[in-house]
Amino acid sequence: MSVNVSLKRNSGLKIISVILALLLWFYIGYQEQGKVGSDYAQVKLRYLNLGEGLSAAGPENVSLRIWGAFRERPRPQLI
Repeated sequence: MSVNVSLKRNSGLKIISVILALLLWFYIGYQEQGKVGSDYAQVKLRYLNLGEGLSAAGPENVSLRIWGAFRERPRPQLI
């Protein structure tokens, strides 16, 4: 089977598939867009799963910048 024949086979289905894929992509990409923004938070670090006799040296608190599309501006929970 030549390349031209295999490209032309089911060309209608291929075109419909591409159109449906694009419609689905736009639908998912643009539905209920939330606020786009950023926020800063101070978070206390906890060092977990250190082996016996091991310690970790580092800051007690760090500043995080969180950004993206939010439906609500989330507040990080301090652990």
